[in-house]
Amino acid sequence: MTYQLETLWDYDYEPTHHELETLYETAKKTVWQEMGWDGDKIWRDTVASSPTTKAFNSFLFQENLMPRLQRLGLISERVAPRYREIGLLN
Repeated sequence: MTYQLETLWDYDYEPTHHELETLYETAKKTVWQEMGWDGDKIWRDTVASSPTTKAFNSFLFQENLMPRLQRLGLISERVAPRYREIGLLN
């Protein structure tokens, strides 16, 4: 295994997870809190459990991104558990 391939394995996981977290944090802190709403409760009760969110995430990640990463060989046994942990890999 080369250093470059190992770096790619880490790179493909980190932005995906980070982008999801950043999207949530931005929405929660800049919009919901300014309006006086409890961002954590909104996320928990509506967004995270929404059928639309689940369908979008399934389409984006499980039907498109993850199969492509697997075909490119970027899902190693080293990073696969991290994807499973956040529900992106079965």
